[in-house]
Amino acid sequence: MAQYVISQHHNTSPWQIVLSLFKLQPKPTVASSATLKETLDRYWRTQVSLVILVILQILRLPYRIIGTSLELLLNTLSANGGFFRLVYLLISGKPIRNASDDPSRYYSLIGHLDWRTTLDRDLAVEDAGRSTVYRTISKTLFPETKRGPLLMAELCVMSSKLAYENAEVIERIVKAEWKMDFVGQYDCWNEGQRRKSTHVFIFTDRAEDANVVVVAFRGTEPFNTYNWSTDLDFSWYELPVLGRVHVGFLEALGLGDRNDLETFVQVNTKMSDPQKIGPGESFSGLSKDVIADEEKLIAFDVVTTKIKEILQSHKNAKLYITGHSLGGALACLYPALLFCKKEDQVTDRLDGVYTFGQPRVGSKEFSRFMDEKLCAGPRSRYFRVVYSNDLVPRVPFDDHVSQFKHSGLCWYFDSFYSGRIIYEEPNKNYFSLLYVLPMELYAIWELIFSFFIAKIHGNSYQESGSSLLFRVSGLLFPGVAAHSPVNYVNAVRLGIQARGRSHSSLNQSIALQGIMN
Repeated sequence: MAQYVISQHHNTSPWQIVLSLFKLQPKPTVASSATLKETLDRYWRTQVSLVILVILQILRLPYRIIGTSLELLLNTLSANGGFFRLVYLLISGKPIRNASDDPSRYYSLIGHLDWRTTLDRDLAVEDAGRSTVYRTISKTLFPETKRGPLLMAELCVMSSKLAYENAEVIERIVKAEWKMDFVGQYDCWNEGQRRKSTHVFIFTDRAEDANVVVVAFRGTEPFNTYNWSTDLDFSWYELPVLGRVHVGFLEALGLGDRNDLETFVQVNTKMSDPQKIGPGESFSGLSKDVIADEEKLIAFDVVTTKIKEILQSHKNAKLYITGHSLGGALACLYPALLFCKKEDQVTDRLDGVYTFGQPRVGSKEFSRFMDEKLCAGPRSRYFRVVYSNDLVPRVPFDDHVSQFKHSGLCWYFDSFYSGRIIYEEPNKNYFSLLYVLPMELYAIWELIFSFFIAKIHGNSYQESGSSLLFRVSGLLFPGVAAHSPVNYVNAVRLGIQARGRSHSSLNQSIALQGIMN
C-alpha cells in the first residue's frame, strides 16, 4: 500500500501542473486484478482532482479581484445607507463615506450574506415538546447568569460564521454584543501555500472564572481559490494511529508541506512516540527555521499553547471547538491531533466539537479513532451538522477509490429545517443521477421560501439581497448555495425548536447513537 498520495500544486505554475498530468506517477505493487483496478481508479481520480486544481490556479487572480471588488462595493453601499442613498450622495455632491475607514464595520462576503450577529438566548427556554434532535445537541450554557441561558449549538454556529470576519469585527461583536471576553484572532502560516491562510479566534464567556472557552476556525471564503484548492484536493498521507488524513488540512494546521515530504515523515516519527517530544517542542514536521519564525504562526502550536494558558487560569472552564466548511474540517482534525500528542490537560476539558458543513477529513481508521475518542461514553462530544444538499460535506468521496469517511453521526436538517440523526447524509457522494432533479427542485423551493421566511419566523430571518442572489446562482449548482452559513444558522435556530415533529427514524437514530457510544 502506498504511504501517501499527494498532488503538488500550490507553488507550481498551472502549465507545469498540466505537464505533470501526462507523467505516470509511481504506483504501489498490486496483488490482484481487483487491486490493480482500484489503483488505476485512484490514479485517474487524482488526475481529475489535479485538473480542477489547475483551473483554480488559473482563476486565482481574477477570482481575487472579483471577490475584493464585490466586498468593497457591498461595504460601500452599507456604509452609505444603501444603493439609493449612495446615488443621492453622488448626485448631490455630498461626501461619500469610505468603507474602509472603520475596519470594525467592514464585513466579509459571508457577513453580507447573513447580517445576524446577536445571540438568540430565547432558544434555551425549556420545552419538553421539542424534538429529540433539540435535546441531543442543545447543551445549555450560562443558566445562572443575568444574561440568561444560551445554547451551545447556537453559540458555536454563530462563532463559526463570525470567524470569517476580520479581527476588529470579531472583537467588537464578542465584547460589545455578546458581552464575552475576546482572547485573540490568529492568522497562521500554511507552508504548502506559502501564505497565512489559516485563521482562528478564541474567546471565553467571561474574563474571570470562565465556564466556556471557544475556538472557532475560519471556513472556505467564497473567492479564495487557496481555500477551494484545499477542499477539492483529494491528497492524503497515512499517519500512525490516525490512518489516512487529508494533506491539505494537515498543512492548514501547520504540520507539513507537500512540497517537502520529509516534513510529513517528521510528523510520522513524532506521532509514533509522542512521549519523546520535549517540553514546548512543536508537533509540526516543518523545519526549525519556519517553526521559530514569529511571523509564521503554526496553527496547531499557537492554539494549543493559548488554550493551555486559558485552562490553567480558568479551572472550571470547558473547551468547545467549532467551524464551518474548511473550518469544520480543522475543528475535527485539531482535537484528533491533541489526542495523538497526548495533551491530556486539554482533551480532558474538551466538552464538545461542533462542525457545520464539514468536508471529510480522513479514512475509515481516522473515523474509528474519532468515534473512540469523542463519541464513546455517556454522551457524544462530536456534533456534525449537515444542511440538505450541501456539497461540501459530501467531498472528498466515500467510495472504494477515495476511501474518505465521516466520523460520528450526522445531525441532518432538510430544507424545511426539520432535523434527524443518521449515520450519513443522503446522497453521500453528491454526484448521483437519482438526485439531480430533486436537488434542483429543492433549490427552487429554498429560493421561494427565502422570500417568506421572515413573515413566518420573524424579522431576524429576513434574508439580505446578497443571500437571495446567491440562492439564484444556486439554481445552476444547488449544492454550493446550500453551503451558505445562512442555512446553518436557520437550521440550529429553527430545527432545534421543532415542536411535535415526528420522524419515523428518530427513535432509530437515538438507538444508533447508543450503538456508537
